[in-house]
Amino acid sequence: MAQDHSGVLLEDINDTLSQILEATSALKDVPSDIRQLKDDVHDLKSDMKIVKAAVTDTSREQKHHGVKLGNHEGRITHLERST
Repeated sequence: MAQDHSGVLLEDINDTLSQILEATSALKDVPSDIRQLKDDVHDLKSDMKIVKAAVTDTSREQKHHGVKLGNHEGRITHLERST
């Protein structure tokens, strides 16, 4: 007598499909997360350009005026005179 295993196979297939559905439903937010991450990186790049420009300008200004970083008194005096 042959046993009918189709019920067991259908239940296994149903469980597998449920797992696939659960896994793929978690992926629906990924595109928006990636877009947000790209925007954040773009903002950081812009901010770093501004910081780099400010540091370069400050460094050039200090070299131009002969101000050394360790010379706090000289830096303070220089700032006071420029205002």
